[in-house]
Amino acid sequence: MKRSSLEIYSLTVCFFGVIAIVISLSISIYNVIEISFPEFAVDQWQYEQHSSNDKFWESHPKHFPPELNGKLADRPTD
Repeated sequence: MKRSSLEIYSLTVCFFGVIAIVISLSISIYNVIEISFPEFAVDQWQYEQHSSNDKFWESHPKHFPPELNGKLADRPTD
């Protein structure tokens, strides 16, 4: 059975349309999961270190030294 060029074009457009929908849907599902459960997408160690301001302050002493010239550095507010 010979297919017309219009039919082949239509089937090609539908095929790529379905592929685009599947890719978009999978990205959307992953983003919803990432928003709902941030520990799923972020390494557990990183998630622990950024879970509170105190944990962040303790885990980054070289960037935010608690003591500077014998005086405690000013800590940012919550």
